[in-house]
Amino acid sequence: MAAVGQRFELLDDGDILWAWRERMLDLYDGYARKANRVLFQD
Repeated sequence: MAAVGQRFELLDDGDILWAWRERMLDLYDGYARKANRVLFQD
């Protein structure tokens, strides 16, 4: 499994969606958080 991401943070840590995303990443013993991350070069 791999996750595609950006070099910048899309959400601030005070944003309600940031908190929701963090909870989702921690589901199933952090399965999504442990995924390999693919970053694209500009």
